[in-house]
Amino acid sequence: GEDERKQQFIDDPDVQRIEPHRLLCKHCNCWIKLHPIIRYSQSSEKEDSRKQLLDDDAYATDVSPHRVTCKACGTNIRLDTRYKYEGSHWRTHLARC
Repeated sequence: GEDERKQQFIDDPDVQRIEPHRLLCKHCNCWIKLHPIIRYSQSSEKEDSRKQLLDDDAYATDVSPHRVTCKACGTNIRLDTRYKYEGSHWRTHLARC
């Protein structure tokens, strides 16, 4: 239920602050939108798919909603802060790395 979802965010070391429909990322200090109707709930299946793509990438490590570390060069890549796990900046980095 709602209490369990809220507690998961409270226990997450990457979360600095939590509100019913958004959270503050400790690393990038950006607000991340949560589900617009369901309190303390992640946004969508699209987000899960984006995260999975980064998790499955052999060159990605330390994946978080708004950053990923490149195994090849060690650079921390800041991801688009409008959406969690949005990989366009990551793909640009990979093409150049």
